Amino acid sequence: MATAQAIPLTRHAYADGSFKKMLIDGKWVAAVSGKHFESRNPATGELLATVAEGDAEDINRAVTAARKAFEGPWSKFKPFERQQLLLKLADLVERNFDELSTLDTLDMGAPISRTQAHACGCWACCAGTPVRPRRSMARRSRIRFRARFFPTP
Repeated sequence: MATAQAIPLTRHAYADGSFKKMLIDGKWVAAVSGKHFESRNPATGELLATVAEGDAEDINRAVTAARKAFEGPWSKFKPFERQQLLLKLADLVERNFDELSTLDTLDMGAPISRTQAHACGCWACCAGTPVRPRRSMARRSRIRFRARFFPTP
């Protein structure tokens, strides 16, 4: 008869309980208000990180930075160029997939199989968006919404 064995758990380097800032306009910044919250592993109660808690002023800073980025070089990129950048991001996510899934599982408490399944292909799918016609994407989104929330018998 097989017996269960305890698996030694190692602490992830990023989940060390330290303070994590927000990335706004290419810089890691604390919340303007100075507020923060604790992110805890729901299974163990262990402190994973203390995180900057953004509010309206932080949202305004992020929106201003996003507008500046959009009105800068990004808006002049051709759809294919945008797609290439997003595919690079998808490659980075895929390369670090196990680590990102582990962090997600620690943070939200879901089984690793669930966090892996939800993340699978997400970035690569999004990378195709810049070259797809908007009309067909909107149609597909409506169909998906209806199928998900209003299933037919």
